[in-house]
Amino acid sequence: MNINKKRFIPYAIVILPLSMALVVVAFITSLYIEKITNNFKATKSKYIEKHIDSKKLKSEMWVKQINLLYDYKYNNLQQNIENELREKVNIVHTSANIIYKKYKTKKEIQDRIKNLISNISWNKEKNYIFIKNFSGDTILKSSLSNTSMDYMDIDGRTIFLEEIHKVRKRGEGFLYSKYAKGEPAEVIYVKKLGIYDWYIGSKIFKKQKIDELKNSLLDTIKSIPIEKSDFISLVDSKSLIFSSPTIKNKLPYESLQKTLSQETGWNKKDESGYYYYSKYYKPLDLYTTYGFDINSESKKELEKQNQLIKKLDEEVQLIMKISISIIILVVILSLILARKRF
Repeated sequence: MNINKKRFIPYAIVILPLSMALVVVAFITSLYIEKITNNFKATKSKYIEKHIDSKKLKSEMWVKQINLLYDYKYNNLQQNIENELREKVNIVHTSANIIYKKYKTKKEIQDRIKNLISNISWNKEKNYIFIKNFSGDTILKSSLSNTSMDYMDIDGRTIFLEEIHKVRKRGEGFLYSKYAKGEPAEVIYVKKLGIYDWYIGSKIFKKQKIDELKNSLLDTIKSIPIEKSDFISLVDSKSLIFSSPTIKNKLPYESLQKTLSQETGWNKKDESGYYYYSKYYKPLDLYTTYGFDINSESKKELEKQNQLIKKLDEEVQLIMKISISIIILVVILSLILARKRF
């Protein structure tokens, strides 16, 4: 086969440099794109790492703040109970003495005082005022007080006798009695009525107030504004009290219970990508958990990632434009050289 040298040489002058230029440009372009891609991956990895660290700091901050709130509320619980009892009993004490001064016969006075006290209750009728005398009799039978002189609490104390002793010696005072093993004490306040040999009083079960406090704290925690990827859970030793709607079905009580301990720290559910920080508050028997789903990112975080991707696309497009420009330049130069020689 004969090759037309006059035609082949001009083409060779154009094609060979062009091919070499294409190979060099392709090689340089691929290296540069690979470098940019690797840089993008490293940047994204650092961003994710910083994002996780930031979320962890935020989670720890919220859990610590919530536990400080628990501590403040619980430390004031005893004083609040005592203030509530004293306030209710003092109101009745004042009213009973007004009745005593207003009416003359003993029967009328006693009947009106009994009627007054029998209509006083609060906390959904869980708490009442009781009347007793120094002989050990409960004057108002509808009260929640123990009517037997022989009643002893879990520690073997005869509370009725202690009440009488407290009123006779000091005129008023508080007693703290445990009615069952492992349960918080009930707080009892008694005060000498100053009429006949009666004294009045009331009591509040501390557990009742702890439950009320937990409900109040739950309302506060529910109102905490959190991001879509974050979640809060409250767990006690028996059940899941609250969990953010976004995580409730994905991270049920059984899953949380397996990882929670009384030691403060981080947990990670590997198969789902949940990170959560938990702390146990013993007085309220509450595990507080604040965490986040690394796979569910907020709008702000997605915007940052989209900006990185956009930047990568712009870099690649710039490289491609430069590469095409180099190729066109090589073609033009090759054609010019070919025409000059032939």
